[in-house]
Amino acid sequence: MKKNILFFVGLVSVFYLHAQIKLEVKGINPISIVFETNEFDFGVINENGGRVSNTFYFKNTGNSPIKIKNVDVECGCTNSIWTTDEVKPGGTGFVKATFNPIDRPGGFSKKLTVKSESNPEITILRITGTVSPSRQNFADLYKFEYGRVAINTNTLTFKIKNTGYDSSNIFMYNLSNKKIKIVRVDKPTNIVVSYYYDEMLPMSELVVKIKYYPKSKTEFGPSYQEIKLYTTDDTIPVKTFHINGYISEDFSALDEKALKKSPKIVLDKTSHDFGQISFLDQPSTTFAISNKGKEDLKIRRIVRSCNCLIPSIDVSTIKKGKKAFLKIAYSSFNVTGNDERELTLITNDPKNSEITLKIKANISK
Repeated sequence: MKKNILFFVGLVSVFYLHAQIKLEVKGINPISIVFETNEFDFGVINENGGRVSNTFYFKNTGNSPIKIKNVDVECGCTNSIWTTDEVKPGGTGFVKATFNPIDRPGGFSKKLTVKSESNPEITILRITGTVSPSRQNFADLYKFEYGRVAINTNTLTFKIKNTGYDSSNIFMYNLSNKKIKIVRVDKPTNIVVSYYYDEMLPMSELVVKIKYYPKSKTEFGPSYQEIKLYTTDDTIPVKTFHINGYISEDFSALDEKALKKSPKIVLDKTSHDFGQISFLDQPSTTFAISNKGKEDLKIRRIVRSCNCLIPSIDVSTIKKGKKAFLKIAYSSFNVTGNDERELTLITNDPKNSEITLKIKANISK
């Protein structure tokens, strides 16, 4: 029995060694780049305190040299530099992330997508923190009175990828001579609302943290939602805040091979002018959409600038080498004179995920 066990262990070891040799021959390192940490929290920083930076260090734990090809950042507020030379097995390198807090009060969470010659090719790093607003003047921050509460804004806008999230703050200040308490919060499930205290003492501040996630990973384009804070303010007890989101698809995980196979949208035109039409006319036009790529082209969503445009498409998934036809009807309603409207096609083409179509007309009574 003991000999059988030893023979089995030896056999497994031989197979494992053989698998490792095959991987090395093919140039594949099962794990070749490991960061000491993938996330860093700056804590609370001042809006006028200047840029802040953190360096993420990594080690090549594989068997062959690796090189960082690129680091993508989410917005202009963040930039990065990195080790540009090849890192030998056992060697170390870095990715340095710098955040600019100017004009960005509130919480932030920014993603850095590291593309390297390792396996896997993509590594995600993240920097987070809260920007404390500059308060040279009370009115610089608190621009609205909402009953007996001053607030910095009643509208928050988030632009994020479908794989991520972002955060911001609502600053509230109690202008009255008695406590005001938050007693209830009504919100959509994709939004997280938090605060350290649920009441504001007279002449004191409360910071409400808002974390915004996509409603789903397959819903793209604009989204309009609301948050309601129920308070003990005896003038306007319910505070409504408007949350505007815009979700775009994250293609950062696609390597060069996947990009070459991806769908490719081609349109016969991107605008149409109906010219002179009567007030009662309801003309229409058709756009031909071709897929010149190697995978299915999906029309994720059609976003129109007004209800006067009525789009309809014969198929929303366009096979390789095939076409779809998008019909757009136009109704002038109460508009006269020159009119220009837009539709946005949201697709799964990584290079043209959003295409704007323009519709023009000159309406006479």
